[in-house]
Amino acid sequence: MGMIPIPGKMYLNDFPDKITYTIVRNGEIISKSDGLTNDDENGNHIAFLYGTDIQTGDTISSDFSGKYQVKSTGIDTYRGNPEIIKAYY
Repeated sequence: MGMIPIPGKMYLNDFPDKITYTIVRNGEIISKSDGLTNDDENGNHIAFLYGTDIQTGDTISSDFSGKYQVKSTGIDTYRGNPEIIKAYY
């Protein structure tokens, strides 16, 4: 679990390179959500606002990237509250 210096919505909005990803589970589209590619000590991930329905095994894709298989998830907090869910691929 990591910490971010500002609320999750502000964090994601600070980066102009976030894109809309499609989240697929068991062959069905679960949702489309704005995300931001990043990396940390645990590896490469796509960061979404906390509450985005994403699980290990899901596939994430966009018109501007390849397909990514979610290997694990992590949470970043702001002032002790979950704000960002990270989908590691």
